[in-house]
Order: sequence, then structure tokens, then C-alpha cells
Amino acid sequence: MKLIWIVFLAAFAVADLSAAEYYVDPVNGADTNDGSASSPWKTLAYAVNTAKADDVLTLKKGTHTIKATLTIDKALEIRGEGDKEETIITSNNKAYQFLISIDGTFVHSLTFANFSGAYLKNAVSLSSDSVVSNVVIRGFSVEQYCVDISKGLLTSSYITNNTAKNCIAYFNQFGIVENCLIKGNKNTNSSASQAGVIRIIGNGMTMRNCTVVDNVLAGSSYAVHIPYNNYETGNPKIYNSLIANNLPTTDETRNFNAQSASYTGYVVCNCIYPGPEVSIKGKDNFHRS
Repeated sequence: MKLIWIVFLAAFAVADLSAAEYYVDPVNGADTNDGSASSPWKTLAYAVNTAKADDVLTLKKGTHTIKATLTIDKALEIRGEGDKEETIITSNNKAYQFLISIDGTFVHSLTFANFSGAYLKNAVSLSSDSVVSNVVIRGFSVEQYCVDISKGLLTSSYITNNTAKNCIAYFNQFGIVENCLIKGNKNTNSSASQAGVIRIIGNGMTMRNCTVVDNVLAGSSYAVHIPYNNYETGNPKIYNSLIANNLPTTDETRNFNAQSASYTGYVVCNCIYPGPEVSIKGKDNFHRS
């Protein structure tokens, strides 16, 4: 699987030889410009709609506000200029989504901030064989999931200071999440059937080399939860991760839970889960029945 992503990223380098690069400047740009470095566009939505597949969109430092749900439906590279904290994509607390729906997209080196709404779910969603790398996701307040990964790769990213009624992140189906820090988030749903931070299910979903710490859970929910599910089958995997000090508003620490009746093949290896809720069944495997 790692080789697949190396080839995938290498393909971007090859594509860059023929791709056009355009610039987006939320302060000094105008959508009547030609999108060049000296004459940048103003809005990300216009840039996405105008660019062609394999083009590169460089977002200038500043705050890029989307004014409707934005779907990336062509293979683009969207990258921030400078430090990732200096280039921000926001919905300005409106119930809009950032959706990546097509293979070959590469989003990196920027921050998603302040997506919110009473009925907002899946605020940032990756449902294609694409890559999201080196991003910060912060300040979300949503109904369901701040982040939804069902395919592709989320890597080297920081998810922090978000609030969700359901759970912070939904990892499902075929995605890979690696080298991510998920810290300082809060869930507000007291249902034990929902994960307070991460719900991970089915069909080869993998989380590896991640740290899930210092999150606040509602009631008897769990930081990482593999739920019983009557319609999903598969073998989600968690490797080499630290899941610790995730505190509910009541009761004891609840770091990890798996309803293993639904999954006979899931694997949790070489991980650290402090707390009495974890039992060990088999070498290097942590399960809860």
C-alpha cells in the first residue's frame, strides 16, 4: 500500500511538467484576472471551476472564504503558500462543506478553520483516491463529523480544537490515516454507541502512527470506537498509535472500544491504550469484546 502512494505522489511530479499553475489571492486578486502570479484570481471557487485537471492552484497567504459547498471534482493540486498556518480555508462559520470527490487530487500545506452549522455533517470529506497532507483542521463545530475519510490518504496533519455532536472523525471503507495528531477536541453526544473522537469501520480502513490524546468525551462515549454494524463488513486496522488521556465529563478514561461481534478480522497492533477498559487477546493485539 505504501508503494501505491509513492507512485501516486510521483505522478504529481510528472503532471507538473505539463500542468498550468494559477494563483489565488483573497486580498489583492480579482476573478477577472488571468490567474497568473502577477494577476491572481480572488476566490477559490472560481479557481476550481476555471482550472483544468492536473493544474496547480497556489493559494496566497491569507483567509480564503468559501460561500457555498465546494466540491473538488477534477484532479487538482491545491497548496498553501508558506507555512500551513498562514493559508486558511474557511466557511466563516457557515454550513458549507469542502468535498474531494475525484481521484488524483492533492491538497496540502494549509489550514481548514471555522466550519460550523446546526445541520453540518462531513465538513471536510475525502471520498476518492487522493491525498490530503500537512494540513490543520481546527475550530469546527458540526452536527455529525468534522472529518470524513472513506478513501484516499490523510497524512501528517493536525486535528484540534473542534466540537462535534457525533464524533470528530469518521474513518471508514478504504481510507488510510497516518502520522496525524488528534488533540484537544470535544464531542457532545453522550451515546456510548458513538465515538467521541474517532469512529473507524470496515473494508480495510487503516489508521497508523497516530496520536489521539487530551480530547474530551461526552458521557460514556469512547475516544476510538469500532462499532457493531449490521451492514458493513471488513477488517479495520490500527497500528503503532498512542491513544491516551481522553477524558469523559463523567466516569473513567475511555480510550478504546471495539464491539468485536461485528468484526472478526480487525487488528490493533503495537499500540498504547492506558486504562482498564482494554483487554489483551493475542500477541500485540488489543481488543474489547
